[in-house]
Amino acid sequence: MNDVELLDEMNKQHQSFAKNTGPHYALVRKVDAPAIRQKLADKTLDIDVLAFADFGEPLLNAVKALAKCRMQQSIQRSSPGKPGSPVKTTKATKAKPQDNMALLMASPLDKPQDYSSLNSALKKFKCQLQQKPLTTASLQACDKYPYLLIVTRLTQQGLLIEDDEACSSYLALKDLETYLPIMPKAVIILSDRLPDPAQMSQVTLPLLILPALDEGLMSTKQKGNLFNPLFKKQQPTFFDKQSIKHALSNEATFNLADLKPGEHKINRKTSKLPQAIDKASLSGFTGRESDLVAISRQLLKLEDRA
Repeated sequence: MNDVELLDEMNKQHQSFAKNTGPHYALVRKVDAPAIRQKLADKTLDIDVLAFADFGEPLLNAVKALAKCRMQQSIQRSSPGKPGSPVKTTKATKAKPQDNMALLMASPLDKPQDYSSLNSALKKFKCQLQQKPLTTASLQACDKYPYLLIVTRLTQQGLLIEDDEACSSYLALKDLETYLPIMPKAVIILSDRLPDPAQMSQVTLPLLILPALDEGLMSTKQKGNLFNPLFKKQQPTFFDKQSIKHALSNEATFNLADLKPGEHKINRKTSKLPQAIDKASLSGFTGRESDLVAISRQLLKLEDRA
């Protein structure tokens, strides 16, 4: 915010659009805030200066607080009422429960995964599941989903995810939040193992991890009874009572709500590519793992052009 020319350009755009742009926020260090406010005093552009102590963790905390505020404002705007009037939590104005959640699954080409053992459990979720590959881009696009259901393997390197070329990569648990545009009400991860206590201690998300991919840690019957205690009875402590091994962080902010009744449906994104692929374009591939990776790159390029 020390760039005067940038401020002037923002001011011009603000005037061009009849002062209807914004709101604008500036995150600045506490020691620099007075000087920035003085510069802004000479402009007609309305910018709220949000001061933070210093770079590093204080800045991250400020960004998280701003994201949380954005989500609350979005809920308030969706509630009926007069402009400027407080939103009352009554039957008439109470926000309706969400009827869908994001289902993110990782199955990279070089490390394909079989999650068929979860089919019966997922069918018990009586709501819309928006299925996407588990990538950083998919996480960044989860601004419309207060609940995330993630299915993947957990290693010492972190969560197995897919990179931009559909190959394997890893994401540390503590870094999961950095890719989310809003603070979700709850994140549920179905994996093959539980994380180390040290990994969970660094997590700030309302997170529940269940070893649903390991038959020795969670039976088929137990896996089939996930939706009811979480979203009907709203009791994350159910797993303690049933002696089911699990990992739960930030229980105080783990906010479960009854989902709007509806039919079970998994919505999957369909590819823009044609169903028929010319065999001649694949004549140089012999079926090795490296060939699969090369094919995936070619398909991604074709899809970008479509």
